[in-house]
Amino acid sequence: MIPVSLILIHMGKSGLELVSAYPESLSKKELNKIVFKCMPLGAEDRDFITLTVEKRIISTFIFIIPKKPRNNIAALTAVFASADYKPQFLENLFSYTIDELKNKNLLTIDLISKILPKLYDGIVNRKYKIKINAEMTLIYHLNQREDEKNSFDSFGDDVWS
Repeated sequence: MIPVSLILIHMGKSGLELVSAYPESLSKKELNKIVFKCMPLGAEDRDFITLTVEKRIISTFIFIIPKKPRNNIAALTAVFASADYKPQFLENLFSYTIDELKNKNLLTIDLISKILPKLYDGIVNRKYKIKINAEMTLIYHLNQREDEKNSFDSFGDDVWS
């Protein structure tokens, strides 16, 4: 299933703030509701959460952006019209992307915002190749095990486990 939108949120000076959304297909009212529900109190680095916000299903990967003098918490969120998708695929893709950038000390809110359209295309195509700089290219392909999982069973597994 193709996401309605991919959203990047972080903790700003005034609380949770929308950084960017791609494509810009949601109303401001919908975006505001999603922004405040996608990062629950007590959320921690590497949490993966799937929940409903009105008629939408969202899956969110929470991560820490190393920053001086204080680290920042952010969320990468995929918004869907129904539960007919594979949350495990999203968790793997988001986790891989964030981990690779963090390992190379390249993880910033600006970079994630910049590559958001390519991440969206990666979800749609189930693979991506994103050139970050002259020395780093992220490459992700859906593996066979993920592809064999039934989408409804996968959603149920994530919700009930």
